[in-house]
Amino acid sequence: MVDPLEFYLPIVESQQSTIGNDEVCRWPAGVLDTLTTLGILVEAEDASSIRCPECGDHWEELIARDGPGDSTQFFIRCPEVLRIEVTQQHRRQWRPDLQALVRLLASSLNLTGKPQEIVPARLWRLGRLTWNKESRDVLFVRGLRWPDAELPRAQIVRQRKPILISSTYAMPDEFWRTLPPQLVLRNIAWFTDRFEIDVEEIAASIVCASKKAVESQPLAITEEDLKLTIRQQIKAENKSELTDDIYVRAYLQEGSLRKAAEFLSKKTNTEVKKDRVRRAVLRQGGISSLANEEDSNSIVRGVTSHHRDRQGKKLATEKPTK
Repeated sequence: MVDPLEFYLPIVESQQSTIGNDEVCRWPAGVLDTLTTLGILVEAEDASSIRCPECGDHWEELIARDGPGDSTQFFIRCPEVLRIEVTQQHRRQWRPDLQALVRLLASSLNLTGKPQEIVPARLWRLGRLTWNKESRDVLFVRGLRWPDAELPRAQIVRQRKPILISSTYAMPDEFWRTLPPQLVLRNIAWFTDRFEIDVEEIAASIVCASKKAVESQPLAITEEDLKLTIRQQIKAENKSELTDDIYVRAYLQEGSLRKAAEFLSKKTNTEVKKDRVRRAVLRQGGISSLANEEDSNSIVRGVTSHHRDRQGKKLATEKPTK
C-alpha cells in the first residue's frame, strides 16, 4: 500500500514548497485525493514556468498572448516542435498547508493547549504533554538542514523540556546545546484508512534522549566548569542566547536570582536581568524542584523509569519507581 506521506513530506521540507502538475501526474492513484481531502495539500498560484509537456527535457517561461474575446492563451517554446500551447492543467501547482498539518499533528497526539507558530513557517509548538509529572512542549520543525537552521534551533532549545518532531531529518547531537528527544515524522506517522501516529515510538524516543542526557551530564559542576561553559557558549552563540541550563546552573551556584543575574552579567559583559533567570528556573520546574536536585555545589540527576499508556493515543507516565 502506498503511503501518501512519502510524497508529501519532501514538499514540506523543500524550500521551494510547491509541486507542479507534471510531478503530481506521476503520483500513484489516490495520493493527491488523500492529501487534498485532509486539507494538508492545497492549490497554489498557477506556475509562470513549466517543464515542456512534450519532451520533458527543459523548463520554459510562459508566453502570454491575447486569445478570443477577453481570454489569454499561454505558450512555451520547444526546440522539437517550436511552439506548444499550455493548458490550465499544465499550469496547476500545489503547496503544503502547514497550519493544517500542525493542527492535524496536535489533534492526533491529544496535546493540551493550542498550536502556536514560533518561527514563521518553520517552527510550531503543537501543545504540551505531561511526562513523569512534568509539562513538556511538543514542537514541529521544518528546514533544520537549511542554511539558516540556527534560527529555529535557537528557539527550540529555549522551550520547556522540548520534544521535537521534524518533517524529514534528525540532526546530529553536536547541533544542539541540550539534546531534545528527536522524532522524524516519516518514522512515526502513516496513513492506513486514516492518519495515525505511533505513540510508543514517541515514548521510546523520550526515554532514550533522557538517558543520553543523564549519561552526558557530569556528576559535579564546579564554578570553573560553569565559567568555561559560559565562555564556550558565548564564543559560539549570540550573548543573548544563553540556554536555560546556564541560567539554572548559575542560580544553583550563586543561591539567588539576583546573584545569578549579576554573575552572568559579569561573565558575558552584557546585562542579564534576574527575571530572565527566574523564567529559566520556572521552565525547569521551579525553585523547589531544583532544590531537590542540588547537593552542595554539584548537580546530580537520576534516571526515572517510564511507562507508556496507549489508551486514547495519549502519552503518559506512571509515578517513578523508588
